[in-house]
Amino acid sequence: AEQAAREAEEARRNAERRAAEEARAHEREMAEARKKEQQERQSLSLKKNTKSSFIVSSEDKRLSGIFVCNRGRLPMPITGGYRIVSGFGSQAVEGLSTVRLDNKGIKIKGQAGAHARSIFDGVVCAVFNISGTIGVMVRHGSYISVYSNLSSVSVRNGQNVTTRQSLGVVGSEGILQFQLRKGTAVQNPSRWLAR
Repeated sequence: AEQAAREAEEARRNAERRAAEEARAHEREMAEARKKEQQERQSLSLKKNTKSSFIVSSEDKRLSGIFVCNRGRLPMPITGGYRIVSGFGSQAVEGLSTVRLDNKGIKIKGQAGAHARSIFDGVVCAVFNISGTIGVMVRHGSYISVYSNLSSVSVRNGQNVTTRQSLGVVGSEGILQFQLRKGTAVQNPSRWLAR
């Protein structure tokens, strides 16, 4: 009888242990399912937000229209005397006849202490420092002008700027890298700037 009682007690403990293990496994499965559902919701939310971020507001459309009307008349993005040392698009590399570089903008050599300046009214949408390259991006409706290779910046993210307003000082070698984009599509800045 004592042996039977011990076996019954052992069977009860085993059953409790199995039930506890099954409960823990079930809880793990439920937690994994909740986590997966949350990730899917975040992914859908991100896709939704990404789509909506490309919707152009009526104010952006108005500003874009005015910007386009000034094509070929926008001021140079650098103060003082300058010369364009690298044009837009595929460029040969001096001394390497078989090598070509794809320039997404233009490089402008200015005088010592030259400032980068906004080519049009807009809003600073980014101030960045990527591996030591300092720059500013300004949104003009659907268009974005990019000024990089600066040594210092005099504006902040979200700040309204006006045409010809200083954005910062061009780096010590005096070369401003300038790009113009409509959304993500690069534009040839030379077609937009007055000479």
